[in-house]
Amino acid sequence: MRSVHTLDVTVIVPMHNSRETVGKALASIAVQTRPPARVIVVDDASSDDSVDVARQCDIARLEVVKLEANRGPGGARNAGASQATTGWLAFLDADDEWEPAILEVVSGAVASANADFAGTGGIRHRINGQSIVRLIDGPAEGADHTADFWRIARRFPPVYPSCAFIRRSLFEAVGGFPEDMRYGEDLTLFARLWLAGRFVFVNRPLYQSGQLRGGLSAGPRSYRDIALFTMRLGATLGRAIVRRKPGTRFFVGTYARLVVRRHHAWLARRLGRDR
Repeated sequence: MRSVHTLDVTVIVPMHNSRETVGKALASIAVQTRPPARVIVVDDASSDDSVDVARQCDIARLEVVKLEANRGPGGARNAGASQATTGWLAFLDADDEWEPAILEVVSGAVASANADFAGTGGIRHRINGQSIVRLIDGPAEGADHTADFWRIARRFPPVYPSCAFIRRSLFEAVGGFPEDMRYGEDLTLFARLWLAGRFVFVNRPLYQSGQLRGGLSAGPRSYRDIALFTMRLGATLGRAIVRRKPGTRFFVGTYARLVVRRHHAWLARRLGRDR
């Protein structure tokens, strides 16, 4: 029998021209085994009828916030977080979906580990039709993986925007998502959370994420995007080295790989355009 007790968490759903997907995203929240206290959909200046679609969804405690100017994914998430009063924040992009137990399972894991933020395994569907299961070797139960955060990151992001579960006080303390970044703003935030708090990972595929044509995750990057991401992440790495944060040596290796791969991908696109 489904519990009627709500969790001390606000779910934030940023969307931009998401009329085709936001209904499924919200439906996956509506069937949670432990529902959230609030659901805040942030419309990032859509030009379609995404807002109407969202408001028609049968989901309890749903609120819609409309932004007049486009602020990007980080800004939209921050706008939703600024409206929250619960102890915890959870994020779900409008083109992704949750498994029914994600909120209950993750809330239990962070309570058991006394963690400050959490991520889960999931399934990533790419444009080319390939699906990648993001799981680590080991048991399915949630466990403290703070020291292994960057070792996991060599394979896939330990926290993804659609499985991010964050203590609101820590989110506010590190400044939320950087709003001057349209690329890498999520990993930049998660690195800052890792530096300041304890991380738990639930090794179960509890979300599904799709890569859409024309979406930010599939689009080209400017060199400014790459450079800003590299600089911000590098600054956090420097602070981790100074503090001797456990797991920093994995951060060094992961950072080096990210720098090389991002610059290589940018150069390949640039050469392709110049031909």
